[in-house]
Amino acid sequence: MLWWLEIPALTRCRALIAEGSSTSLAATQERLRGYAALNEAHHNPGQLIGILALQALAYARQGEVEDALGALERALTLARPGWAWLFVELGPTMAALLQRRRTGLKDRFYIDGLLAIFPEQVLSAKAWRPAVGAVPAGDVSGVGLSNLTVREEQILALLAERLRDKETADRLSISAQTVNFHLKNIYRKLGVSSRREAAAKMAVR
Repeated sequence: MLWWLEIPALTRCRALIAEGSSTSLAATQERLRGYAALNEAHHNPGQLIGILALQALAYARQGEVEDALGALERALTLARPGWAWLFVELGPTMAALLQRRRTGLKDRFYIDGLLAIFPEQVLSAKAWRPAVGAVPAGDVSGVGLSNLTVREEQILALLAERLRDKETADRLSISAQTVNFHLKNIYRKLGVSSRREAAAKMAVR
């Protein structure tokens, strides 16, 4: 019963996050904290994952990077393969958060699997990104790379591992032609003309 009662409340939270004002985001966080406590008490992990994912989104919109990543980590700890849609349906900002959390996380391959499910247009969309100083060490979106999309960041990271286009495509579950398309965009954005130069840009981030 709790599952069905909570859905309208979470829909309201989504609307408040979309509104994006400081007042609406503060109200959302207060609501979500209450819903999280209620679902923890009733041992409802599926709903709790969705609540924590929304908390991460709200924190992100408020510019509270570490809190956003902390809430996302809690959600990922509870998540199982069947809950992937709870992340995917939250769009570009969640995709960007997952990419930030991916670095150094023990279940990095689970996150890679989640990112592979996101539609290409979502991964290529403009989304919230933390300030450069807030990016965790080792992230590929440092100084000079912050204008790359999530997918371009993934490809650049694999480029640094000296993978061929076909190997990169297999790793990301996309076509080699799509990899080539993104490489051209990466070269243009970084002002380089070769794989070696692009990898060098990443190395000095």
